[in-house]
Amino acid sequence: MYLKKLELFGFKSFAVKTALEFNKGITAIVGPNGSGKSNVADALRWVLGEQSMKNIRTKKGEDLIFAGSPQKPQMGKAQVSLYLDNADGFFPVAFSEIEISRKIFRDGTSEYVLNKNLVRLKEIVEFLAAAHLGVKGFSVVNQGAADAILNASPQEKREIIEEALGLREYQLKKADAQHKLEGTKINLDKARALIAEIEPHLRYLARQVKKFQKREEIAEELKKTAKDYFSEFFLNLKKERQEAESQRDEAKTIFDRFKKEMEELEARVKEEESRLPNFFQTFTEFEEKLRGVEQSKSREERELGRIEGLMEADREARIKNKESRIKEQKVQLNISEVKESLNQVRQELRHLLSFDSLELIKEKIAAALAIFEKRFAGILELEKKEEEKGPSEEPEANPVLSAKKEEIQKKLATLKEEAEKIQQNIVELRTKERHGKEQFFNLKMLLDKKRREASEPEGKTGFWEIEFEKLQLREADLKQKLAEAELTFEDLNSQSISAAGASKEELEMRMAKLKRELGEIGAIDTEVTKEHQEVSLRHEFLTVQLGDLEKSIGSLNVLIADLEEKIEKEFSSALVNINGEFDKYFKLMFGGGKAEIKPFRIVHKTKEIELPDTEEMTEVEEGIEKERELGLEIKVDLPRKHVRDIHAMSGGERALTSIALLFGIISVSPPPFLILDEIDAHLDESNSQRFGKMLRELGQKTQFIVITHNRETMKQSNVLYGVTMEEGCSKLLSLKFEEKMV
Repeated sequence: MYLKKLELFGFKSFAVKTALEFNKGITAIVGPNGSGKSNVADALRWVLGEQSMKNIRTKKGEDLIFAGSPQKPQMGKAQVSLYLDNADGFFPVAFSEIEISRKIFRDGTSEYVLNKNLVRLKEIVEFLAAAHLGVKGFSVVNQGAADAILNASPQEKREIIEEALGLREYQLKKADAQHKLEGTKINLDKARALIAEIEPHLRYLARQVKKFQKREEIAEELKKTAKDYFSEFFLNLKKERQEAESQRDEAKTIFDRFKKEMEELEARVKEEESRLPNFFQTFTEFEEKLRGVEQSKSREERELGRIEGLMEADREARIKNKESRIKEQKVQLNISEVKESLNQVRQELRHLLSFDSLELIKEKIAAALAIFEKRFAGILELEKKEEEKGPSEEPEANPVLSAKKEEIQKKLATLKEEAEKIQQNIVELRTKERHGKEQFFNLKMLLDKKRREASEPEGKTGFWEIEFEKLQLREADLKQKLAEAELTFEDLNSQSISAAGASKEELEMRMAKLKRELGEIGAIDTEVTKEHQEVSLRHEFLTVQLGDLEKSIGSLNVLIADLEEKIEKEFSSALVNINGEFDKYFKLMFGGGKAEIKPFRIVHKTKEIELPDTEEMTEVEEGIEKERELGLEIKVDLPRKHVRDIHAMSGGERALTSIALLFGIISVSPPPFLILDEIDAHLDESNSQRFGKMLRELGQKTQFIVITHNRETMKQSNVLYGVTMEEGCSKLLSLKFEEKMV
């Protein structure tokens, strides 16, 4: 597993998205002062979960976001993404590449993302702890941080080395167990306090419950006695009620039968009575209808008379016209024939004037006379024929008036039939009316008879209804008395008289005695039993919880002890190896001398612990409990100097010592990658050469990202990144030495 890539976007001076790809070995990042190269180390520390703004050289979270420049505007968020190669399966997840991202916005909110999933900081820290990565160890060594371990407190030195050794995972588990232990102890104290608080009240409720149980026993005995006392009253009342119900129901059955018959008769009477007005209405309707028909008939007859008059007048006019026309024809015929005859006679006579012979004249006269007679005979014959014809033939009637007359005659026939039918219906209706009245009066008489017969069962029903109401009043009185004794009729129904031979007086005396005893006990809240049950359950629950908490405390103490033992064992074993490597690198750096890390116990005094008092238990722990914590101190012996205290060393000597310690820890527990920010700044040329050789040697096992100005360190790197400042933001250039050499 190694660091594969680092992406910065909007983080400090990196305004545009910038990616740094890393390979195994040594990568150097160089650049002029103020170019932003140390922001790369800050970004790595920040994405690993750093919470201290001081350790990443800023005052507040908003300062991590690119603030803008004259050429580029400010940004709304900063994001750093870390990519780890997991091809060897170092992390127990099904991903060949692991991405860890952290974002921060200007409103102060931040997000942690693990492989595209939102997570908490705690999950990031626990995930990285297994890989010896964290912000307290040597994963990222910022400017001046190498010297910080020398100035750290004994406890902080121990924590730094524990994280470098990969014991941070166990420390987190231990801290979590201790946190749970503290919470469990608090819950234990609360449970004890609650138990101590409810126990007095529980005892009081127990006494009240006993009194309540005794009161219940007396009340039960009183109830039983009252049952015996009221049972006889109840049985007698029950018998009387049954008798009254039987008599009432019998009379009511008879009356209901009469009532049903009367209701049927009343319905029939109403039905017949409702028909009588209908007869009158029907008569009226028929008469109105008949009058309407007669009126229509009269109108049609008048119209018929008028039509016939018109037809007669038309006939007479037609006859007169015909006779006049015939006479005129006759006159015209006679005149024309006479004219023709006279004309022939005139011609014959004129012709005679030309004859001399009398015989011829006579013959012509005879011929003319014959013509005239012939014509005159024709006229006579025509007149004779006319006379033989007799009077004039009847002229043909007016077709329009004839059709109108025929239509009116048909209507008159229809109206006549309709009038006859209405008169027949009136006769039938009068017959029905007479029968209906007879039926109505017969039903009326029968109804009166039924009413007289029903008066007797109706009276009996009313009498028994009154008797039944009296019994109900007695029953209500008995019910009230039973309610005072907390009894019901159902209780008496199931009661078998047990006080055999006891008189009413004895039962009354016993009831009075029991009532006095109840009065002496007094009233008790019925919720006492429920409250006692609830408090008892609460006490039992707390007792069980108390036991569970005590078991949990024991389990957590065992877990903490096991973790401490494991940490102590692995730490002690690793410390021996670290001391050896630390001393080796110290001698290489200083050309001799001696250096070691010495553990010692720090004693803390705790205050007295006093538990709260209860009625049954008072527990006080007195004395002083001594808590022993492991701390570390660094002892050095410089060659050719009498310097034993690291605080008396010069800046260069402290830098060499911190580098020796750093390389000593890395040799024993190499982390997957290590970021060094200008820790070689105080080294001279000879020490820089030693530092470069050590870096090359350790680079075989650990991936180094070194921010430096040192030429010797640059020589040892496989990849060189250059950082410059352009337009107010950092820009990146890269160079791989292997490719360059080729």
